[in-house]
Amino acid sequence: NLPDVMVSVQFILAIGEEIKNLLSNELNYYEQTVFLYTTGYFEFMKGKHDGIEKMTKALQIFSILGDESLKGLYINHFSKHVDI
Repeated sequence: NLPDVMVSVQFILAIGEEIKNLLSNELNYYEQTVFLYTTGYFEFMKGKHDGIEKMTKALQIFSILGDESLKGLYINHFSKHVDI
């Protein structure tokens, strides 16, 4: 039945757009997490204590996302440059 096929095609196209939107946001997690860490480091260097909180949140995000190698790089940086 042609009307049923058209409804199915429209539904698939709509779902495809939703998935595309979700994936585009998901692909920014790396950049957003790096930005969070670097912003935190900048604030820490300016003497703002909440910078450390941002840096540790970024480390937690890397861990949640399962990116232990990246987390290790940033933990290494944190250990060298942040004395708490």
